[in-house]
Amino acid sequence: MPSLRVFNFHFANAYDDGDLTIIDLPRHRRMFLTDQNGPSEALPILVRWTLHRPSGRLTATVLDDCGNEFPRINGRHGGEAYRYVYTAHLGEDVAFSLAMKHALHRETTEVHNYGPGRMTSEPVSVRKPGAAAEDEGWIMSYVYDPRRDFSDVASECRIDRRLILRRVWMARVTNHLNSNTPGQPPVATAP
Repeated sequence: MPSLRVFNFHFANAYDDGDLTIIDLPRHRRMFLTDQNGPSEALPILVRWTLHRPSGRLTATVLDDCGNEFPRINGRHGGEAYRYVYTAHLGEDVAFSLAMKHALHRETTEVHNYGPGRMTSEPVSVRKPGAAAEDEGWIMSYVYDPRRDFSDVASECRIDRRLILRRVWMARVTNHLNSNTPGQPPVATAP
């Protein structure tokens, strides 16, 4: 089996589909050539690797080439086919800014901008109790504002791509802290 020369820090998901193994991940093409401190030499690209296990043939398909890191999915779909992956946009200056929702089945990306200079950490999908759809629930993220040196906990609820709720809780959170799925969904009212 050929190997790919790439750097990777986080996987979105992997699952088997017949004789194929599907692996989705952000791929970094270059690392540590001119900067020994981390991923700053090329934007990470969200790719799908498809491994045909009987032949060992590996193909790569670009899912999004806009700079994606910290991929997360609805945890109920780990290890199985899924439709949505959420990422933080990693820009040219190695600063996270936008949160992105990739609808893999539609080949579309929804972008959420938290405001000028504000940076999201990894967006986390929190399933709404009783939800039928994979993306029915909340997207939560720490959003850092360098002007205030302060992070907010932001959540959004979208159903059928319509914003139903946006809520920001003021909380002091360390910048660039990796997110973990909260135990309970937020209790909030519609705007």
